[in-house]
Amino acid sequence: MRSGRPEIDRALAAGERAHTYKARLGGVSLGEKDYQGTTVGGYVQSWAVERTYNTDLPTAMRAFGGGAAAQLDLDLSGSDEKSAPRTFSPWAPRWPGDMVRPGQSVTFFAGVDGLDLPAFRGTVRARSAVSGTDTVKITALDGTERLRGRRSFPIRTRG
Repeated sequence: MRSGRPEIDRALAAGERAHTYKARLGGVSLGEKDYQGTTVGGYVQSWAVERTYNTDLPTAMRAFGGGAAAQLDLDLSGSDEKSAPRTFSPWAPRWPGDMVRPGQSVTFFAGVDGLDLPAFRGTVRARSAVSGTDTVKITALDGTERLRGRRSFPIRTRG
């Protein structure tokens, strides 16, 4: 097990702390300026990372061996200029709507007092927007879904 950084230890030991997070979708961080110089709208309203273990190991050993899968659920709201459905829904303009289309990369960091640690890395699986609300729901899975199911391997020929 790796030892922690002293800054994180101090932040966790403090009585009052500020939780921070950062979402990077399709290579662009929410709330930062994109290549055109405009701020990519949207704020993370809520998030959850769910991990499941598929193993026959006892509970105390599951973190050290066996298969694991993770799912990230993000609820995004819009910015002052545009609502979330106008920005991220399937019928949104190509940019920035393509940031959250299925198959795009997702990296999520969470931490304390600006010291962010990677919490999730995967790809967008689904997005849904409900008209009349300012929320777009994003579901992302890590790479383990690619390992499930039948696989075909190239046939090796002798020659």
